[in-house]
Formats: sequence, C-alpha cells, structure tokens
Amino acid sequence: MRRWHVWAGVAMAALVLVVMVWFLLAPGWAIAVLRDQAQAQLGRKLEVTGGAHLQLAPALAIRLDGLRLSGVEGSDDAVITATSLTLPVSLSGLLTRELDLSAMKVTGADIGLVISDKGTTSWDFPSPKTPTALSISFERAAIRYFDARNAQAFGVANANVKFALSPEGEASLQGSSEINGRLVRIQAQARSLARIHGQGSPFDLNLEAPDLSFIFNGRLSTSRVLSLTGTAALTGPDIHAALRWTGVDTGREGGSGDFSISGSLDTAGRAFAVKQASLQIGAHAATGSISYDARNAVPKIEAVLAMEALDLDALLPATGATETDWGRNPLGLGALRSLDAAVSISANAMALGGLTSGPSQLAVTLADGRLDGRISATAIADGTVELQTTIDASSAPVETSFALAATAVDAARVLPLVGLSSFKAHGNINAAISGRGQTQQEIIGSLKGTADLSLGTGAIAGIDIAGLLSAASQRILDGWLERADAQTPFATLTANLSIADGIAAIDALRLEGPAVVMSAKGDVDLLRRALDLRADPRLISGSADEVAGLPVSLVIAGPWVRPRIYPDVPDILANPVAGFEALKSMGLPLAPAEGN
Repeated sequence: MRRWHVWAGVAMAALVLVVMVWFLLAPGWAIAVLRDQAQAQLGRKLEVTGGAHLQLAPALAIRLDGLRLSGVEGSDDAVITATSLTLPVSLSGLLTRELDLSAMKVTGADIGLVISDKGTTSWDFPSPKTPTALSISFERAAIRYFDARNAQAFGVANANVKFALSPEGEASLQGSSEINGRLVRIQAQARSLARIHGQGSPFDLNLEAPDLSFIFNGRLSTSRVLSLTGTAALTGPDIHAALRWTGVDTGREGGSGDFSISGSLDTAGRAFAVKQASLQIGAHAATGSISYDARNAVPKIEAVLAMEALDLDALLPATGATETDWGRNPLGLGALRSLDAAVSISANAMALGGLTSGPSQLAVTLADGRLDGRISATAIADGTVELQTTIDASSAPVETSFALAATAVDAARVLPLVGLSSFKAHGNINAAISGRGQTQQEIIGSLKGTADLSLGTGAIAGIDIAGLLSAASQRILDGWLERADAQTPFATLTANLSIADGIAAIDALRLEGPAVVMSAKGDVDLLRRALDLRADPRLISGSADEVAGLPVSLVIAGPWVRPRIYPDVPDILANPVAGFEALKSMGLPLAPAEGN
C-alpha cells in the first residue's frame, strides 16, 4: 500500500512537471506578442486563425498559421495574407516569452500593394519608435500592385525572395519570381522605403531571365504614378524571344543575333521611354529615342533612329523562296495585330535584295493590325526608289499592297529581284499591285494591279533578234535558240502590264532599235515564272521606212529566264523542215547569199 502511494506521488509530480513545462514552452503567447507589435509598430491589426505551433526541426521555432494583416484604416483589403509565419526562437526566449522579429519566414503570402484613389498606400506604415533591422523570407508568394488613380496594375507569382529593412529605412529584395510564365532572378535596393511614395528614393534593380537582362540605376517614385527615372540597359540573345515574353509574337524564331538597348530611362506606369538610346540588334546599330507603351490592350512602340547602315533583308520574314519557287514559309503577318508602332529610321546606307543605296529613309506606322510603310532610297542602282507598302492583317486573309516608283535605275540590277536578268539598260519602273495570303507564294498567285516599264538605250542580252530574222531563210531551227553572246540593242523599250490573279497581261510592249523594231502582246504567269507572248519584230534596212519581217508572229514562250523563241507556225519545233516550207509559202524574205 505504501509503495502504491509512492508511485502515485511520482506520477503526480511528473504531471505537475509536464504541465509546468507545457505552460512555459506553449507558443500561444506568441500570437498576443505579434498582435501588440503589429499595432504598435505598424498601426495595423493582425489576425491569426490557425493557432501557434512549436517546431523542433530543422531549428527551434514558432509557426503561426492563417495570418491576415489589415490594410489602411477604412479599407477592407488586407495588405498581407499568408498560410504561415515562422519565427526562430531560443529556449531562453520561450521561457522569457521574447520573440526575435529580425528574421521571419512567410509561406504562401498574398501581398497587396495598393494605392487608393486618394493617393494613400497600403504600405504607409508609421515610423517605428525604436527602429530595428528586419529580415523576412517569402516562399511561394504572390505580389499584386494596383493604383486606383490610373488603374495601373501588374503582378508576379511564385516569388521566393528575401526582404531586408535596415534601421535607417533602407530596403532590399533578392530572390526569384515568375513573371509572364518565366522564372526571373531579382535584385532590388531602395535607399529609403519611406521616400518612395514622396519625392522618390534612389533605386537599383537587376532582372535576369533566360531571354533578357535588365539593369536600372536611378530613382523610384509612386507619388503620381509608378515611375523610374535613371539609366537602364536591356540585353538578350534574341529580340524575337524577348518580345514573345512581353506578349508580342513576331512570328520569327531566332536569327536576329544578340540585342541591347541602353540609355536614359523614364517611365510612367507601363509606359517606358529611352532617350539618348543606343540600340544594337545583331549587326545593326542605331541611336535615337525609343518608347514602349503597354498601358492599353495592344502595346505600342515608337522610335526615331539614325543608323549607319540598315539591312532590310535581315529584318524581313524568311520566305523560303528558291529559283523556281516563290516561297511557302508562313510570313507571320498575323503578328501585326499584337502590336502598334510608329518608327522612323534614317540611314546612310540601306540594303535590300542584294542592292545597296545611299542616304535613305524608312517610316512605318502600325495600328489595329494595319501596317503602312514608306522607303525613300537614293543612289540605289544608280537611281532613286520610292516604295510604299501596306499590309492589312486586321482580317483574314492578310492583304498586302505595294506602290513602286523607281527612277533612272539600272534594270540589270533591279529586275533580277523578280527573276528577269536579260535587260541591260537604265530607265523607270512603276507598279501598283496587291495580293492576299500568308506566304509569298500565295501573295504572288493572287496579285492584281498595274505596272509599266520604260527603258532608254540598252540591250536585251542572250538573243539577237535582228540576226535571227536576217538568217531565217538559211537556219531557221538553230537561229531561234538563245545564245549567251548575243544581244538585241535598242534605243527605247516600253511595256504596260495589267495584272489579275497572278497573271500579268502585257497590253503593249514596244522595242525600237537601230536594226529592229518590235511590238508584242501576251501573258506573263508570275506564279510559274513563265512567258507566253506574240511579237512582231521587223528589220530596218537603209531607213526607218524600209522594214521587213516574218509573215507570222514570233512566239516567246516558256520560263522567263530562258524562253523558247520560234515563228507561230503549227508544229515548227517538231518538224522544222515543213515549218520552213510553210513560211516560204507565206512569203518568207530570202536572205542574201553569203559573199554577195
């Protein structure tokens, strides 16, 4: 019996000890301490709905679950809600009920940085009576910014960052966050947290993402609108990938090379302007001013730039064209609907399609999916070129139109751009054409419009029309074949074309030369790059009044780079002897005998 009383006393003593230890170590008191600190230091109400829990690993700490820190007085919004708050604590701290608030970890936080329509900020806390250092680690946090004065808003998700505040009010933030679906490393430092919503605070920001890097040094202010003023540099490996990250899809994958933009940055909300800018995209370098306005649903770029040289071929979509195919690559013209722009570029030299120019101007406006562009180039192919382009991607199919005025240009250098390389002369080329489609092949196949060609003294290379006619009675078959060393000189050559469904009808072609005059009509199949013409060449003998020619038209047919040329007599290519006899019966002029 006595032994039973001993064990009962031991059990009672152990129970009393456990109760005393639990009373000393129970973390519930931390809730009250934090509530008092929040009210005294921040002037805000702290709610803890999930209770306090003691953690032994990985280190001794107190965890509070279900937190809500109220916003400014009169607001129903919370400045912070969180799944949990973990506070490191020592054993002596548990016994003395003292918390170390200098290093906290917040998990699952939703942070609302809000500016009311009266200009009051949700982070406008009173200055603490006894400033101390503060360090808070945020895990899986979401940060929302909203300015009711101008409806400016943005947010980041899945932020894992460490926020530190010195007793003097200097704030820093470093870690990573998800922005537009990409993980971005962040480093930021503000000299004075309190001055941000006043006159502004000196501010440094560094963002690192796979597609770009951004460095800023200057001042941050939210007094009127969130703004940055200072110097900035934006760099990356591919401008097309960087634009896709911001929501603008150019339809191109790579190929632009490294890019960089640096200069004096001035922002107002989601509008950014870089003055005294230096721009580098691959081999292209420019200076001037650039702005990017993302306040509306469709962002807008404006730029006024000066360049030493502009290579338009490097900026145009890859068509996939070959010598026999116009190209079936999608041109990505639908991307024009995702961006507005107003760009003006002056260049000392411009390159397009293998041609280079002297001083040139490029002006582009883009709004509501419609692009209007104008190129003025001097000293290009010995002349001047004015090219106006309109691409309307506001609806499908996309419609593209061109108006070209080339004056005193070298046709031998210009016409090869459309596959014609036989004309050796200077003159004027005018065209007003349009087409529809998503590939160059589709556009060419639907072309419509008009064009005219007017060339001065020169020659058609590869064929001697006068020689062919004068020798027709002797070697009719081999005489029609193209020869590399032959040519047809002319004083003037003019042509007028009307285009529909990719077929150019030559309404009038006239060649006048010292030995031959010729008129022609027919069709040019632009899609298949083929000719089907009927010509009436006539020799000039003695004077312009003495002319002689074939009794039938001359057929020019086949690929336009190497057409077949023959008299319009049935089966003459299959049976040249019979064709020759048919021509003689029609009155083929006899060539003088050799040696006479």
